[in-house]
Amino acid sequence: MKNAQWLIVFTVLSLVALMCGCDIESAESSQNEVGINVEGFYANSGGRLVQQNTGNPITSMNLRQNGDGLEGVDNNGNLFKGTIGQVIEGGTASFNLTGLTTAGNEGTISGNFTVSGTSSTMSGTWIEDAFYSTVYGTATVPNNTNDTGGVTYRLTVNVSPAGTGTVSPGTGNYAANSTVTLTATAATGHTFSSWSGVSSSSGNSATVTMNGDRTVTANFN
Repeated sequence: MKNAQWLIVFTVLSLVALMCGCDIESAESSQNEVGINVEGFYANSGGRLVQQNTGNPITSMNLRQNGDGLEGVDNNGNLFKGTIGQVIEGGTASFNLTGLTTAGNEGTISGNFTVSGTSSTMSGTWIEDAFYSTVYGTATVPNNTNDTGGVTYRLTVNVSPAGTGTVSPGTGNYAANSTVTLTATAATGHTFSSWSGVSSSSGNSATVTMNGDRTVTANFN
């Protein structure tokens, strides 16, 4: 009888231990909050974001952030995923992103983000199998974590007609009196037409001065 009771107690304790182990694993796999915001549309005014890679050139990347998790889509439509590592000092943090080239080869971007106000710089190294290249790009980032003491305004970005194109960066919060540079890209079968609500424009690029909540529209044919 005593042996049976001890067997029951041991079984219950084992189940509790297993359940606790699952909870711990779940907590470890969750995303961690970091004191830096790097979300934005990264491009290099001098040309490629990644200097050299197999497959089609990587000229830009639309990057989203959730805690220390990163997810980006390059100009070829390829998905990259990664994380922010250690926040080194002030507005600098290490990161990595991994995805596939259009040739089907895995590539990793490893480097640092340096954030100052609403400007973020991505710099680092592109790594493929026995292939290395430099990475450099800048972006305007929403100022919702980099300067919490500052005043921010809401930028709302629309596309007309819906589904005829995209605008990067998109809707977000930006520091008061900062300048946001927008780029419109037409969907297949459509062409860019004009901007509405911007401060200045040149072709499919436009700037908006955030002196209040602003709404802009990219018009396509």
